[in-house]
Amino acid sequence: MSDVEVSGNEVSSNVTVDLMVGYTDARGLRHTRVVFGKRLTGKDLFRIDSDPQSEITTQYQDLIMRASIVEFGTMTMPVPLRALLSLDSIDRDDLAAAHHRFSMTSIDGRQPEIESDTRVLMIVGYELNGLTYDVVEFGRRLTGMDEVEADKRGYKLGSIKRVCFLAGQQVSRLLQSNGASELKGPIGLEVFEKLDALDLQALRLGSEVYRNSFRGTRTALPSNGGSPHGVPDSPRDRLVRA
Repeated sequence: MSDVEVSGNEVSSNVTVDLMVGYTDARGLRHTRVVFGKRLTGKDLFRIDSDPQSEITTQYQDLIMRASIVEFGTMTMPVPLRALLSLDSIDRDDLAAAHHRFSMTSIDGRQPEIESDTRVLMIVGYELNGLTYDVVEFGRRLTGMDEVEADKRGYKLGSIKRVCFLAGQQVSRLLQSNGASELKGPIGLEVFEKLDALDLQALRLGSEVYRNSFRGTRTALPSNGGSPHGVPDSPRDRLVRA
């Protein structure tokens, strides 16, 4: 197995993995050391989601992983997608494990929290004019008019932009957990672009908890296979979470 270890400070730790086989480039140079060190934001996810290469599931997964890589041997960044796709399956398993570990450890192991049907506590939050808003409150119900507006803006069914737009329409306000300032909802994609990927996914899941809270149960979220309100039960839904 590869040696996966954490280095750096507690808030923004890198994760390094030494691949068993690695990638040999056209010059015959073998590259085995990979470092994950960049956290993804909503803007990164929007860009990847719009890349034609992401239409293929495995390529989408690798594009997500690639965006967090800051070193791969001595190759120029970003890593060519073909380099990741050509890796031995054992190396790909170890790379995926290191990526997941980076996602979990690079914010000191903390996780966003869905505190109630209407409230989500983020770990990074949204910064504006020197203030950080890390609490999201939901209070607006979705209607077909919101879906029509998403259609008019060209947000396709199942796309991350559509999911975030509809989640943002349900937000009543953003708050500071340690302050008095607040921002009125709904919120637009410009807010989601600045959110850490984990916060974005927590907000998305929180919006589904709120949307389904009127059913009288919070035991489970629907898979949303084909639902216009959330991400379909697909690899994209799982990857944003990772």
